Amino acid sequence: MLDQLKAAMAFMEQLNEKNGFVDRGEIEEQYENLQDLEKLTDEFQALLDSLKTIDMDNGDEVQDKLFELYRIMTAYEWHFSEISDLSMSIFKQYQDSTDDEEENQGTSHE
Repeated sequence: MLDQLKAAMAFMEQLNEKNGFVDRGEIEEQYENLQDLEKLTDEFQALLDSLKTIDMDNGDEVQDKLFELYRIMTAYEWHFSEISDLSMSIFKQYQDSTDDEEENQGTSHE
């Protein structure tokens, strides 16, 4: 999944470099978030590995692991939301720019 997100970011970065839809800092921030997401994925794998040996009769341990699952899942949700918001922002700017181009082309023929 990380590779797919990196590919999506590369596409948005390329489109943004050509058209300047969003501030470069927004793109850079998402690349930093991808690095954090990579670390989060490692944490998630470590948590999943630890679940293989969990003592299901130890309520405190089960509760701790459930909370960690929740924390990681909400962190994933946040990361996806951030990239999705960037995508939507670029989409809207792109759509507006193509609408403007179509309007300008329509008025130049009149």
